[in-house]
Amino acid sequence: MNARLLAKLAPWSGVVFVVLMVGWFITTPGDFLDDPDSLASDYADDLGMFLGGAQMAAIAAAALLWFSGTIASALIANGAGERLAGLARSGGTAAAALLMSGVAIIAVGALIADDQGEIAAESASLLFSVGFALVFGAMPLAVAVLVAATAIGSLRGNRFLPYWLDWASLVLAVALLIIFINWIAVMLVFPVWVLLVAGLMIAGRLTFEAPATSGDG
Repeated sequence: MNARLLAKLAPWSGVVFVVLMVGWFITTPGDFLDDPDSLASDYADDLGMFLGGAQMAAIAAAALLWFSGTIASALIANGAGERLAGLARSGGTAAAALLMSGVAIIAVGALIADDQGEIAAESASLLFSVGFALVFGAMPLAVAVLVAATAIGSLRGNRFLPYWLDWASLVLAVALLIIFINWIAVMLVFPVWVLLVAGLMIAGRLTFEAPATSGDG
């Protein structure tokens, strides 16, 4: 696969991330507010759903890594500089790691229930709560770095994002830092942001090939 084709595919990693992230959220049994006995029952009855969801989340995390790297390239290509590009890449990397860690912890409960025939209600509640805290409590903080670095890079560079999206991105970054609402921002608003930025790249309105790699064959 040549470099030109890889470059064309790069923005689609954002679309893949959104589709699989939403798929994981919809298909994963249980809820953060469910009582422990209900969670234990879900773990015992829905091994396939938990493991299937974990597989979707793993691919989503890889897609987020690729997309954050593409954003970093866009920042460099549009004059935002290496520092902001590094921040964007680091934010995306941390977000992907927290996503996969949280989902893995959630899925462990299903593996325990499958191996032992059941899982204690307290253990089920603990695993589910810790996993969701990583995905919906810690991951948004890393996502805020990715979003803020992109917005600041656009404002300081050559305004490669629409002006309204620059400021909307900064508002989103602030929301992602506020503990009691950041889970809403990362689940409902961040996917829209990803699709908007990916759409600009796919439509050719946002250059994302850094000068240093544009001549690679």
